[in-house]
Amino acid sequence: MKNKKIILIVAMVVVVFLLVILCFLNKKQSYEIETIIDNTCKDMAKEYYIDNDITIYSYCLDSIKIEVDNEKYELKDYLSSHSEGLSYLINKLEYIETYKDGGTKLYRDNQKISNQGLTVITCNSMIDVDKINNDIYIGPKSMSYEDYFCK
Repeated sequence: MKNKKIILIVAMVVVVFLLVILCFLNKKQSYEIETIIDNTCKDMAKEYYIDNDITIYSYCLDSIKIEVDNEKYELKDYLSSHSEGLSYLINKLEYIETYKDGGTKLYRDNQKISNQGLTVITCNSMIDVDKINNDIYIGPKSMSYEDYFCK
């Protein structure tokens, strides 16, 4: 009788374990941010979106899509109708460092919320006595601060 109970318990544990593995294997990975990397990138940022005194540049990316409330948007389309879109994106990333140019910050995601990893640099550098550069650069996780950024 004891042996039958042990065999039954072991069989139930194995079945549950197999079901968990099957569910895990069938679950499609879904990211909040999806990017397509530009394989012909020449290390130059391209103007992506302009809003008031902020220009957003895409660095070595062909596409930046964001998923909000189970809907996917091209980031620039989302930003045109949601003023909080940029802070929504940046708040999802990990702060890495602040540069000594006045407060430019680097944020990064290492494939926790994005399919290929993502880097965002938010400029806060002095251009003139009364002019601050607030531009933003968005690129792959390998992007680093370039000399011409935030100038």
